[in-house]
Amino acid sequence: PAALPPPKQAPAAPAVVQPPRPRSAAVPPPGAPGAAFGLPTRSFDDKQLPHFALGYDRRLRTSTWAYEVVTPATIAGDAVRRGRFHEDLSEEEVFRARVADYTRSGFDRGHLIPAADFKGIQQAMDETFVLSNIVPQDPEMNRGYWGKTVETFVRGLASEFDEVHTITGPLFLPEYDAEAQEWRANYKVLGHPSHDLPPAVVPGPGGAGTQKVGLPMLPVPTHMYKVILGVDKDRRALALGAFVLPNRAIDSETPLSSFAVPVPVLEALSGHLFFPKLLHPGHKATAVPELCSRVTCDTAKAFKQAMKA
Repeated sequence: PAALPPPKQAPAAPAVVQPPRPRSAAVPPPGAPGAAFGLPTRSFDDKQLPHFALGYDRRLRTSTWAYEVVTPATIAGDAVRRGRFHEDLSEEEVFRARVADYTRSGFDRGHLIPAADFKGIQQAMDETFVLSNIVPQDPEMNRGYWGKTVETFVRGLASEFDEVHTITGPLFLPEYDAEAQEWRANYKVLGHPSHDLPPAVVPGPGGAGTQKVGLPMLPVPTHMYKVILGVDKDRRALALGAFVLPNRAIDSETPLSSFAVPVPVLEALSGHLFFPKLLHPGHKATAVPELCSRVTCDTAKAFKQAMKA
């Protein structure tokens, strides 16, 4: 099996919220475009918290990936859900999601990194309630198949592997309009005018008339994804799986394996290369066995029964 690089030591001190700061782009050479007044700042940022990492997108006001390592130690303990959802104060106010964005929206505040994955670390559980770790999720999906099958499945893998490296994120996929015979992006947007900014006036659909756009705008994902890598105590990769699920209610008897996709397909959909030091070193992918060929991916219940057998 392929070996992963040794893990970095997580800082022991609690996370310190840094004040908002400009995100500088590359500095152009003298005389180049942008040299006089500066290039636009980046719309994304990598956030390294003590116990997990996030890839935050300011345009979407959420993270497009969230990386955690699940082990028997992280999921076993008596930590309690005492955290309250709160804004990410390390972001400029105009680029933050707000608790009020979800109020009476009909959508849950869905965790990317689940709070229950850190029952062994109270601080880490509390950190999962920052809104940069949250996306709008269908309530039946969040409280049903996603929470009871997918997230439970990941925690169950901690009894099969020494470490379970997991990357989770939202997707905003187009759908095919058969009548118009074209692909279209179609998803809801949450949020209200805020930050003392007036609604923006922009051209309407097709350029006809104008329409007002309130700020911020928090898009509702069409799908959710999860990439799972199981490794042993020597940090050798033993199994790899990727799953894409629609952000809606799913029947509890639906096999998880029916949502499995090849990792390269998910990379193309998400715009991210996953586990690049393992799968893309020198652009030569390392072969890792498929997760569902190693463990039962039908349902969380079936998985637990298989582990007891």
